Amino acid sequence: MKTAKDLERETNMKPPVCPKPVKVPGTMNQGGMMSSRMSQVELNQFRSVGSPTNSPTPMDYLPEREQLSGARRIVVKVSTKVISRSCDGRLALSRIGILVEQLDALVRSGRDVILVTSGAVISGQQRMRREQILNSSPLQLQSLSEDASPSRDTSRRAAAACGQSALMSLYDLLFSHMDLGVSQLLVTHKDFKNPEFTKGLKHTVDHLLSIKNVPVVNWNDATENMPENASAPGRTSGCREFLDNNELALVLAETLQADLLVLLSDIDGLTTVSGEHVPAYVPEWHQQKLDMSCDRCGSAYCTGMSSKVQCAWGAAQKGIRALIANGKGCRPILLEAVAGHNVGTLFDAEVAAKFAQHA
Repeated sequence: MKTAKDLERETNMKPPVCPKPVKVPGTMNQGGMMSSRMSQVELNQFRSVGSPTNSPTPMDYLPEREQLSGARRIVVKVSTKVISRSCDGRLALSRIGILVEQLDALVRSGRDVILVTSGAVISGQQRMRREQILNSSPLQLQSLSEDASPSRDTSRRAAAACGQSALMSLYDLLFSHMDLGVSQLLVTHKDFKNPEFTKGLKHTVDHLLSIKNVPVVNWNDATENMPENASAPGRTSGCREFLDNNELALVLAETLQADLLVLLSDIDGLTTVSGEHVPAYVPEWHQQKLDMSCDRCGSAYCTGMSSKVQCAWGAAQKGIRALIANGKGCRPILLEAVAGHNVGTLFDAEVAAKFAQHA
């Protein structure tokens, strides 16, 4: 198995070389690499979903992964599930360390990297709970309950204020060991309604990237009033009423003119209801099967998946390639992606352009 250093060297090689075949839908070529072309059986499966007469086939839409190696500016969004432990909600130090090492490798390969991170709220909740226990008498400990806690909105904002400093301290410590600087940018929804703010943000980020500093961006949840429907996807239209970090990453990718948007979560990209991996997303063939998966897996899965898909496809429609991949494991998923490996689900800008022509 190749190390992170080996994959780091591959990010500068054209064409990239895969160390071994990747078990995703496709066929094997003579060089031992997974081709992005699909077998006849897979084509028939896609056609069975239903496509208009005289429309292009999936073969016309499948992009070449090698194009990702040319991305020079990358926005990486990591979800709370990636940087926290599912057992107790504490920060997952090993996974965050692997993430930082990959970002360092990308920077040293000559790329610009912007990190959009979740995790402040859950980190703050852990710290606040610990401090509450340490500062309580035995009698007070017996009375601690959810009913005695502040309102949900107030508690969330307090946790964000407490956890953001802890999260940034950890990022600063880890990046400093890689001899890289890190900066914090907290934004609100109102900020992006101001064209002057957007212009100033781009100048600031451009300057930070020019000195090899990694901007870490997050919502200013400590001061933001979050509506009750904050988890509802689909607010990336012209009014820019976006509310989650997926949509923040999309708007940043557009504002900062990124070449690639990577959404890291705890899933290996998209799968159909029958468990088939989707290497490249095309709504005409995949959306119906994804809707069936949502019906099977429940509303929580559907809400999170819909937000990721809409933001990734929205990026592709704006000319920015996007990738949904699993950042929860120990493999260097970012380095594999820019080396051209078949990981996650790709939302390609050229695919979106072709699809728009035949819509």
